[in-house]
Amino acid sequence: MVHSLGADRLVLSFDRMPAIPGSPSARAAKTARWATTITRWAIRFSSTGKRAGTNIAKRWQFVGFAGPNGAESRGIVDILAIRRDHRPTSGMLQPGDLFEIVLVQIKGGTAAWPTPADVKRLRAVQRRYRAKAVVLASWQNGAEPAFFLLKRSNAQGRNPWRPTSPVEVFGTRRPPSR
Repeated sequence: MVHSLGADRLVLSFDRMPAIPGSPSARAAKTARWATTITRWAIRFSSTGKRAGTNIAKRWQFVGFAGPNGAESRGIVDILAIRRDHRPTSGMLQPGDLFEIVLVQIKGGTAAWPTPADVKRLRAVQRRYRAKAVVLASWQNGAEPAFFLLKRSNAQGRNPWRPTSPVEVFGTRRPPSR
C-alpha cells in the first residue's frame, strides 16, 4: 500500500500479512499455539484433583502475552500463572490478599531451549516479581508437555533446569493412605 504525503515525499507502509498456510512460519505458529494450549491443560489437570494422587488446589489463572494476530510477542515470559495465596499471614494482611506467581516459558516442537542469557533474564524477572518458580514446558506433538524447574542457583557450565512434574509446582499431593 502506498501513501503519498506530498509531491516530494512518498511513504510506503505494508500491512502485516498472515503466514502462508503450510509454510515453516505457519507451522511454527501453529505448534506454538498448541504448545500453549496443552501446557495450560496440563497445569489445570494437575491442580484440579483429577490426576491420580492429587488433591484439589486453588485454581490457577493464566495471563498470556500474545502479539499481533495471536502470534508470539516480545518478552521472556510466555504465560504468567497466578492464584490467591490463602495461607495465614501476619500483620494487617488477610489470607487471600497475596498471590502465588509462577512464570512459564513454553517451547514447542524443535524450538531451542533458553540460552544462558535467557536464563539470566528469567531469574531477573523472577526476582522483580517475587515469583514462586520459573517453569519451562517443552511440548512435542502427541505427548504431554515435559516440565522443568529453574534451579535456585547455577554453577557455571551446569544445566540450570531440573525435571519436575506440574503437580510439584502447581498442585498438591494426597497423603498416602494407610
